[in-house]
Amino acid sequence: MAKDVKTVANLARLIAQEEGAVKELRRKREQIAAELDALASVIAQLKGETGRKEGARTATARKKTVRKKIRRRVSQKRGAKSLQQAVTEILSKSGKPMRAGEVAGQLSEVGYKTRSKNPKNMISAVLGQSPQFTRVRTGVYTIEKP
Repeated sequence: MAKDVKTVANLARLIAQEEGAVKELRRKREQIAAELDALASVIAQLKGETGRKEGARTATARKKTVRKKIRRRVSQKRGAKSLQQAVTEILSKSGKPMRAGEVAGQLSEVGYKTRSKNPKNMISAVLGQSPQFTRVRTGVYTIEKP
């Protein structure tokens, strides 16, 4: 029964023992990790690899991916209206302040084509960033009169 008594000194001794065990486990883990790294480099040498990680792409492959992304971004034909030009035309014709959603609904009427799933977000960005448009109230914009 006397051994079950938990005193501060006993608890401190137990904590010190546990900390020592954790320290020893961490040392063993570092040793094993170093051995694994050495084995990985030996395997790479045997395979004749150049030190690239498995699944890593070459510089040429990365350039090709970037070119594909750039091609995808160009959705309008050369000489077609930009989004800003289309929004300007819609707001000029309406003559009244409009929300981005209302402008998005009229994009096809002015001949602007997009593959965006949510053109309202693009229009909101154009309306908010261009000095050509004036914010009337939250989310409502009009074209600035020259």
